Amino acid sequence: MQNITLYGTVDKLTEIYTELETMAKNNGLKFQAEGDKSRWTSIHLKEKKLFGAKLEIEFVAKRKVQDAAFFQQHLQEMMNLLARIETEHDQAREQLMTMTRQVECGIGITTNSLEAFTPVLAVTTRKIQGFMFYQGIFYDPELVRLLDVEGNSDLEDATPQPEQLERKQRSETALQALGVKVLDRLPVLPLAQQTTLRSQEEVVQRAIALAIVAIKGETNDDALVQQVTHTYQANAFFSPLERKFLMQALPSDKERAQLTWRYESLWVLLWALGYVDTLDAPTQLCPVPEAVGYLREAGSFDKFMQGATLRSASEILEACDWIYRADWACMNALLKQQEPPAGFNGSVVYERHYALNWLINYQNQDWDHVTTDT
Repeated sequence: MQNITLYGTVDKLTEIYTELETMAKNNGLKFQAEGDKSRWTSIHLKEKKLFGAKLEIEFVAKRKVQDAAFFQQHLQEMMNLLARIETEHDQAREQLMTMTRQVECGIGITTNSLEAFTPVLAVTTRKIQGFMFYQGIFYDPELVRLLDVEGNSDLEDATPQPEQLERKQRSETALQALGVKVLDRLPVLPLAQQTTLRSQEEVVQRAIALAIVAIKGETNDDALVQQVTHTYQANAFFSPLERKFLMQALPSDKERAQLTWRYESLWVLLWALGYVDTLDAPTQLCPVPEAVGYLREAGSFDKFMQGATLRSASEILEACDWIYRADWACMNALLKQQEPPAGFNGSVVYERHYALNWLINYQNQDWDHVTTDT
């Protein structure tokens, strides 16, 4: 029997259950599952033929939200392993360590014919936005060797280009001028020409969605929420978690507070769309009446869209690079039980980093699963 483990940064195990069930049906495999579709713990697939070797595959699923202690220990052991590997491929190691910190679920797979199941492995790993570990080798969803325990990698470490280094230097110089400590070894951000921004329509839709969920968080006025949603034809703009929040008649104070912070993410998107001229230092909360006022003045989706001009990738990367390094400084202060540097508001920094990472399609993450790695 062969064993392989898949690690995912997004928990889409319910979808995987459905796909495996369908695959079993279409290929004449016996399907046995422990747990219902939304909380399954194991799935067993087996060929139904009478003679000859039968393909068998066992899946065992674990979720960070349900087994936090296991994940904390297991992922720390993996981080320690990655740190011990002697390699010249530092970027590959850093990529794996970043993904390891983001892991939300895992699937252990045991099979008597890994080759027959390889295509499904790739599709499954891609769906959970993760990586595979098999016989001492970490693979990406395309079965490219990211890194092995001997330090080998099939990825080429790209040499940072002048554009990236100069952007990094500008960010560090600006932060140091404010008295903010920087970490020189933080990596550079991608080249502008290699960055695919969200489309202007996507950004407009997301800005409207953020305004509505923040209004709900602030006021819990469902009539107002429904009115604004209707005015901007926004029913399809919300993420799954936002939709769940909007459907609650009495969300908790914690949930309301968390979603009210989305005004800060909205402010970033208004800047990206050209409505806001500059992003000042993140020391104060954004002016909420002004932020909401841009939508109120437009009065419709079409007019809000027409009044927008999405900034260039270079401009957005410049802001993202600065906030990335500022967020590291805030997190470093937090770990040392110190106040954020330069009077920064840590929550404002986080919301800006979140929105900017979404704008540059960081790791192709959807809104609900954007990470703000530092």
